[in-house]
Amino acid sequence: MEEKGNLQKRVLNSVLFFAVVLLIAFGLIVLRLAITNKEDAAKSVVVESDGSILYAVPLSDDQTLSVKTEYGENSIRIERGKVYVENADCPKQICVHTAPIRDIGQTIVCLPHRVVVSVTAIDLRKKE
Repeated sequence: MEEKGNLQKRVLNSVLFFAVVLLIAFGLIVLRLAITNKEDAAKSVVVESDGSILYAVPLSDDQTLSVKTEYGENSIRIERGKVYVENADCPKQICVHTAPIRDIGQTIVCLPHRVVVSVTAIDLRKKE
């Protein structure tokens, strides 16, 4: 009879242990998502040509930016928290084939057009 009681206590302890572990894991996931969303909201895209800033917009705003310089044209797409060069009329299309960027400090460069697209920590969101 005593063994049955010990077995029940061990089962109960195991269930409680796993419940606590799951609650801690869930809490950490929620905390991570909250921090990530806050960081993502403060990211901005800066588009420069020959050292001049052409655009500075929040990374959270889906839009297409048209860049026309004396060297050529680029179409830059901001979509779902990422930015990439959608189209360009440069010869090798390296900027178009570059993977989308989303992290602070990442850049895409179109050397023939002298265009630099970068993700920065500048918060350009409208304050309410």
